[in-house]
Amino acid sequence: MRKTRTIPWREVTGFHVLPTLFGRSVVVSDSDGRRYSLAAPREGLLGRDPRFGEALEAMNALAPRPVEVKSISMWAVRITVWIVVTAIAAALVFVWRPWLEPWWPGRDEAGSLPRACAVVDRPAAEWLPPSPERTVFSLHEDGTSFVNSECAYRSGQGAGARGSVRLELDRVLRTTSTGATEKARADYAEAREAVAECVRARSGRDKDWTAVVGDVAGLGDQAWRSVALDRGTGETEVRIVIRRANVLVEIDHSAQRPKEQVVSAADALAREALRRLDGR
Repeated sequence: MRKTRTIPWREVTGFHVLPTLFGRSVVVSDSDGRRYSLAAPREGLLGRDPRFGEALEAMNALAPRPVEVKSISMWAVRITVWIVVTAIAAALVFVWRPWLEPWWPGRDEAGSLPRACAVVDRPAAEWLPPSPERTVFSLHEDGTSFVNSECAYRSGQGAGARGSVRLELDRVLRTTSTGATEKARADYAEAREAVAECVRARSGRDKDWTAVVGDVAGLGDQAWRSVALDRGTGETEVRIVIRRANVLVEIDHSAQRPKEQVVSAADALAREALRRLDGR
């Protein structure tokens, strides 16, 4: 950068105007076939001479011996550069798939989950006063936010059991080829089928146990519920599977109470869990 090179005019064989990504520069060739980029004239991002053509013509015309000036079409280079840049950008977009990212317009995905027991505590106190030693709580973290969080209460043991409640929250993460919401749809279908299989299996074994299953409107993006009644013991069991964007919510609640009360309590817990889910 601090060196100056002097080339005798008699050794100059020609000028070459080279288009670059940011403008044009001049390269001088000598009799030995070597090329040197001139500091000026130059135009574009690093331009020093706004009158590029006039400066080049004047320099050649005032020289003792005019030399040949070769110029490459700017349009051909620019079109080629844009084709290459577009191809690279398209390849990167195809691999990266930014439309599957949470920040993409129209995608409202949860970046974190609340603690399941923070969601269950207040509603649980209304129908299942839990004993601390009978509380089951498991939590998994990815370092910054909950990937899944589960909370379960059981009141009483064995024949004296008064009921139970369990809430599980799962935040589905995107994979290389599948977005989080798309993967959550598939996981929701699997979870729903797993619960339905349990309901069918139990119905086949216990004739006093009947269940009503079906989709539920107004809960998240997708919701499915089974309501089972054991006519022998009077116990009602409600199981709900919900998907909102990239989050799955599973609720199990059983109690020896009227069916309407158990269903209402489970729905209230579901709505409270959905209310606490934060989007991006």
